[in-house]
Amino acid sequence: MNKVLFSVFLLVGIFSLTLFSNITAQSSGKEMNLHDFMEDFTEVAIEKAKKNGDIKYLERVYKEIPNLALPEAKEKWTEITSKAIAGKDYDSFKKSCKACHKEYKKPYKKTYRKRQITIPLDLIQLFKDI
Repeated sequence: MNKVLFSVFLLVGIFSLTLFSNITAQSSGKEMNLHDFMEDFTEVAIEKAKKNGDIKYLERVYKEIPNLALPEAKEKWTEITSKAIAGKDYDSFKKSCKACHKEYKKPYKKTYRKRQITIPLDLIQLFKDI
């Protein structure tokens, strides 16, 4: 009897732990590197803005970009993206892309190329609508 109860509790515990870890993994977002993020999100948002002038997606991506930076670059990334968001037009966003790429091209190749970042679920959900 005790062995049966122990087995039932053990199975329930394992099931609960597995379920909790799956929920936690799903709630944290999607893992990818910065290059893939730029292709999957930023480039899509740029194309949307070019086609119909809708910068909603660009604004959301640019609000997230500083959170993807290494701690020592976060302040500068915030400064660059904030200027683009304040400009409220496609050209402002394009200028910020060039500014960031100019400043971070070499460091990117050393530190970011394979570094995994977590993309928030709300951003993923927003882009499912495109």
